[in-house]
Amino acid sequence: MKLFNSLLSSAIALTLTAGIPAVSTSAYFMETENPPYSKSAAENETAEKIAAAVREGLRNRDVKIETGVNPKDVYDGIFSDILSIAFEETDCAAEGDYIRTAMSHIHCKYRTDGRSGFMTFDVEYNTSAEQEQYVNSRITEILESLNVENLDDYGKLCAIYEYIINNVDYAYDSPDKARFTAYGALRSGKAVCQGYTHLFYRLARECGIPCRMIMGVTAEGNHAWNIAAVDGVYYLFDSTWDVYNSSVKNCDYFMKGSLDFDEADRKNPHIPNGADKKVNEFDVDYTSAEFAQLYPVSQYSYMKNSSAVYGTGDVNNSGTIDSADASLVMNAYSMLSVSGASGLTAPQKKSADVNGDGAIDSKDASDILGYYAYISTGGKDSIEYFLGR
Repeated sequence: MKLFNSLLSSAIALTLTAGIPAVSTSAYFMETENPPYSKSAAENETAEKIAAAVREGLRNRDVKIETGVNPKDVYDGIFSDILSIAFEETDCAAEGDYIRTAMSHIHCKYRTDGRSGFMTFDVEYNTSAEQEQYVNSRITEILESLNVENLDDYGKLCAIYEYIINNVDYAYDSPDKARFTAYGALRSGKAVCQGYTHLFYRLARECGIPCRMIMGVTAEGNHAWNIAAVDGVYYLFDSTWDVYNSSVKNCDYFMKGSLDFDEADRKNPHIPNGADKKVNEFDVDYTSAEFAQLYPVSQYSYMKNSSAVYGTGDVNNSGTIDSADASLVMNAYSMLSVSGASGLTAPQKKSADVNGDGAIDSKDASDILGYYAYISTGGKDSIEYFLGR
């Protein structure tokens, strides 16, 4: 949305010595009292160790994080390595994207007398430690009230999504920076897109469901949404727009696929940020092959128990085998070639492999087109019989 705070997630200000104005991490300068050293395995271990302490401090909302370091282990780019590691996704729901988008400014400083070194991280957050304690308490209460322990992952996501769209209103023209957080969504019941995605991320992750926050744009400006996984395949969620863009709170943007996420408003598509939109090195390139491989997004919306209705060749579950199915197979083949992820659900994969050779490729698409031509001229046999299976 237009009120998305770009400083929160895509422009973390990183300065490395006192007196240097805050600048984007894509163009920072490092000054130390000793020249930088070349990077080694031992120095990588140093970055990992310091990152663990920084991550814990960020999670606890410490405004000052301090740690000692051997000057011989300091090298050009060590602060970038430390923060990159600190922002990685972990098993903790309050880390990863949750802390990466939680701050408005971070200032990194290194000092040494030649014998010992000292690193300081001064951080400004959108919420305090006390406010995060409130979030922790409310998250527990909400999940208990939703009885998620007795639900499968699909049921958990349904309950979480419905809770958010029924309890959080859009924060029009609010100056409070809490509107960008799960705290604002829970405390005041108002948030902008980042607050919606913050809360969804936290609730889903607390349920053990893999989830990410996605930053990007729409025709209305900067925006944020989520992806979350069921059975190893990710689906798209935009709880903000199911509140903001509708007079009735519905689920037009719940568990959608990459090809039908925007079917409710084709003129205003969701476009994730790529490498050309990264403000600093800590931004994620959501369009990269690496991201697609780690988080394979389904091409179509989730269909509970859909394995019972997908027929061989009917990849889009339309009831007819036609050129649209062949196009889906070719698109999946292309995605597999680039990222190793097809974007198809398990039932769709089985449906797409029409020749039964265990692969999804151009041969399957060709077979589907051949069968489509056959039935278009009056053919009555099944695709399995047509292909001699």
